[in-house]
Amino acid sequence: RVTAKSNVRTWSNAKGEGKLFSFDLQDDSGEIKVTAFRDSVDKFYDLLEIDKVYYISKCQIKAANKQYSKMRNDYEMTTTNETVIQLCQNDTDGVPQIRYDFITIAEIGEKQAESLIDMVGICQEATEASTFIAKSTGRECTKRDITLVDHSNASIVLTLWGDEAVNFESRNNPVILLKSVMVKEFGGGKTLGVVSSTVMKVNPDNAEGHKLRGWYENQGSHGAYQSLSTKNALGGGMGSEWMTLYEMKEKQLGTGDKPDYLQIVGMVHNIRHSNMLYKACSAPECNKKVIDNGNGTYRCEKCNIDGPSYKNRLLVNVLIGDWTSNRWVTLFAEVAEQILQKNGDEVAALLEDQTAAEAYFLERSFRPMMFKLRTKIETYGVSESRAFIHIKF
Repeated sequence: RVTAKSNVRTWSNAKGEGKLFSFDLQDDSGEIKVTAFRDSVDKFYDLLEIDKVYYISKCQIKAANKQYSKMRNDYEMTTTNETVIQLCQNDTDGVPQIRYDFITIAEIGEKQAESLIDMVGICQEATEASTFIAKSTGRECTKRDITLVDHSNASIVLTLWGDEAVNFESRNNPVILLKSVMVKEFGGGKTLGVVSSTVMKVNPDNAEGHKLRGWYENQGSHGAYQSLSTKNALGGGMGSEWMTLYEMKEKQLGTGDKPDYLQIVGMVHNIRHSNMLYKACSAPECNKKVIDNGNGTYRCEKCNIDGPSYKNRLLVNVLIGDWTSNRWVTLFAEVAEQILQKNGDEVAALLEDQTAAEAYFLERSFRPMMFKLRTKIETYGVSESRAFIHIKF
C-alpha cells in the first residue's frame, strides 16, 4: 500500500540534470521507501495514489541513506527500466491500512526537534501565501503559515511550501490530518514542517476528523489557545505583542527591514465601499486578477486561459481604532469575509443597493474585536505608504 508520495523534484549538477520523486510502501511486514528517476517519473507518478495497493516488481535494493529517509528500514528501493507497477484492485484485505499514532498539539511541546509525529488539527487561521528569494540558493520560494488548534487547548503553526502553499484554502476552517510531519524548533518555540514522507489530508473522512469537527463547531471556535509557536518561530507572526495604536507609532513599527506584528483590541470605525472587490480567476486554486477582454471573456495571465466568468474577490480597506488612535487596515479575502460575514459575490450583490449596503456595513462596525496586524513601510517608486495586513480578529 502506498502511504506517501512526494512532489516531482528536479536537479542539475556537473553530472547532468533530471527529475525524481519518491513514494513509501507498507505491507504486513513493515515499510520501505522507493525512488523513481527520469523516465520512471513520467511512467509512474500519475499511476501511484496514496492509500491504494499495487503489485511492484523488478526494483533495485540498496542500503538506505538515512540523511534523506526517516523510515524504519535499513534498505530502500529504486525503480529501473524493467520495473513494473500494476494496480491491485482485488485481494487487498491482507494489506494493512495506513497506521497512525496521533498525539495532541499540547503533547507536541514535549517532542524533540526533527521528531516525526502524526496529528489532527483544525485550521484556525492562515496567512496569505508569500513569495521571496532564498538567500542560500537564490531561488524563488513560496510559503504559507497555518495555525492549527485542537481540544488540548493548544495551537501550533504548520508551514506549507510551493504549490501546497499556493493552493491551500483556509475557508470554513478545514480539518488537517498530518502523518509523519516534522517537529521543528526556532526562536524558542515549536512549529511543524512538511518533509518528503509527510502525508497531508484535508477534511479526512475518518473518526478522528469527524470528532474534531464536531468539537470545534460546538465549542472550539470560541476557545483560547496556548501557542507553541513563538513570534520568532513564525518569522514575526502570530505570537505578536499586545499594544495600542499610539504605542505602535511611538515604537516606529514597520520601519525596519522586516514586517512587525502587533495585537490590539479595537473597533472597525469605517468600511470603505469603493474598490472593495476585484475580478479574479474563476479557477478554484487561483486568485489572480483577470483582464477584461471586452468581448464577454476574461483572461488570467497566470493560468494562461480565457473564460466567460470570474469570481468576485474581496480586498477591503477599513479604519480601525482603539482609545489612543486609528489606522487604515487592508483586509484580504478570507479575513474580510469573517468581518463582513459575506463572500465576494454576496458583497457584489449587496453593493447594487448603496443604501442597503451602507446600513449593512454600519451594522458590522463598532464591535469590540481582537486584531492581529502586520505593518511594514513599502516603497513604490518615489512614494512611501504604510501597509497594514489584517491577519485575524
